[in-house]
Amino acid sequence: MPWKATTPMSERLKFVLQILEHGERVTDMCKEYGISRKTGHKYLKAYKEYGPVALYDDSRKPDSSPHRTPPETAALLVKARKRHPTWGPKKLGAWLKAKHEGIVLPSSSTIGEILKREGLVRPRKSRKRFTPIQSGPLTQPSPILSDAEYLRLSGDVLARIEATTDRWLQDDVIDIDTHRTGGLLELRFPNGTQLIVNLQPPLHELWMAAKAGGFHFRHVQGRWVDTRDGSEFFDALSRHASAQGGRPLRFEPAALPG
Repeated sequence: MPWKATTPMSERLKFVLQILEHGERVTDMCKEYGISRKTGHKYLKAYKEYGPVALYDDSRKPDSSPHRTPPETAALLVKARKRHPTWGPKKLGAWLKAKHEGIVLPSSSTIGEILKREGLVRPRKSRKRFTPIQSGPLTQPSPILSDAEYLRLSGDVLARIEATTDRWLQDDVIDIDTHRTGGLLELRFPNGTQLIVNLQPPLHELWMAAKAGGFHFRHVQGRWVDTRDGSEFFDALSRHASAQGGRPLRFEPAALPG
């Protein structure tokens, strides 16, 4: 659809926020708003670097922006990235704040744009959409697990994954970017590959999409097990994460009550 009869700036802002805050795909939003991908990425880049003021028409933009990253700060970010080429924006920002007391840094997304502009970020492969496979005959919800119990137990799984990746980041094990939208958790590894864990409330299942394929898990006797081969969810998650992360990684399930 073309820009609505409000103002171009407000529509551009809505376009940007739907992508940055709600996780919508750039391609989909460009089609919805009737603009080219090149234009969409231009608005995103301008917003990340200069803030909402950059979305005004050129004739209404101020000569300078208070949100622009100072050159000396950008230079520190570039120097830190060259020293630690495998670190992502979040880790670089945390390291600089600890090293330079009182330093004011831009957001992680802006740091990423600065590094990309300086040629310090390798382009990632285009994002692939995962189409879940249909599981076999074991697709009916468990008569034992209530809807409330399913949501609690499956939610604990996602929270445990996020807590583990946060701990790895703090301990300099590996920088895995996570993004959660409702019952869908995306893990993006430093090499650009993704692993997705998705809740399926109607089936009382957990679905995992890894580089090796798609897998379904059902809660049985205190464990999430693969509906095809009976393997445990966290064992499978650790195996696929290790393969995609290029190093041994172990996700641990919560201890069963005694």
